[in-house]
Amino acid sequence: MGRLDGSDAVHGARPGRHLAMIYEGIDEFVVRVTSYVRQGLSAEEPVFVMAARHKTDAVREALGDDAPSVGFADAEVGYHPQIRATFECLGYIEQQQGRRSRLVAEQGLGRRTPVEVADYLRMESAANVVYQPFPVEVLCPYDASALRPELVEACRRTHAELVDAHGVRASTSFVDPPLFIRDSTTVPEVPVSAPLVTCHTAADLPAARRFAQVQVRLAGLPDATADDLVLAVGELLSNALTHGRPPARLSIYAEGVTGADPVLVCHVHDGGHLPVDPLAGYAPPMDLGTHGRGLWIARQLCDSVQVSADHTGTHVRALSLLPPS
Repeated sequence: MGRLDGSDAVHGARPGRHLAMIYEGIDEFVVRVTSYVRQGLSAEEPVFVMAARHKTDAVREALGDDAPSVGFADAEVGYHPQIRATFECLGYIEQQQGRRSRLVAEQGLGRRTPVEVADYLRMESAANVVYQPFPVEVLCPYDASALRPELVEACRRTHAELVDAHGVRASTSFVDPPLFIRDSTTVPEVPVSAPLVTCHTAADLPAARRFAQVQVRLAGLPDATADDLVLAVGELLSNALTHGRPPARLSIYAEGVTGADPVLVCHVHDGGHLPVDPLAGYAPPMDLGTHGRGLWIARQLCDSVQVSADHTGTHVRALSLLPPS
């Protein structure tokens, strides 16, 4: 995907919108999504639908002769990793060359771990800002019959507008994205026993990567996942040395090993006390050589990336799910 910074949007066009649709069961999903799609087609807007395969198949069948005019994708592919959905959607917007478009994107949250769900909700919150510069409507369906009540409530907090049987209304529970992301990001204390390596300059990065390679393989990550995590760690360490205050310290340890969803944590800490932008890394930077590149790349490679700050400096936690023991 090339540069996409909002400058391609039609001058004076309505800003992007990020809406949620709360529904119950696949029958209601098909009826309401089909109606939403047909509204877009009637307005001569390109439409793209990303959801579970059985749902896109059902919508395709309901659309009949209109189906060839709609793009479809399997969410199991589009949301792996989760931030890839943002990449795919921005790419679709770019292809429209300024035409207003519609996107329907549903994540299979019922099959995600708590770590992934928390990361996804932060991504949903950021989407209100990420899509705002572009001429697009992004509709996120949430199945109230299959999701926990707190997830449905989180949907209202992460979407500025809700679509119901009566039309579109503002979400009274909506939380400003930087505040939502900041409040839902924690900095657990690093265990004193966690293996640690310190980088004072860029010359220390090769040794840090070798350290990471050893640790992630000792943790039992599959080779491809291990390689991705090591690449992400290298980007985060380089980012900390360039934009933070050296030294940058990397700790690697397992978390939640006694529970059902253990993760391997790669915790990068530097002494910088600059304000942390909660939205950093949720969209590709306009220039991949600028600030934000490391976080954007890390989000492509990990199951979760958390960024926060405290009195000791800046913390970035890159997490990968560990295979069942």
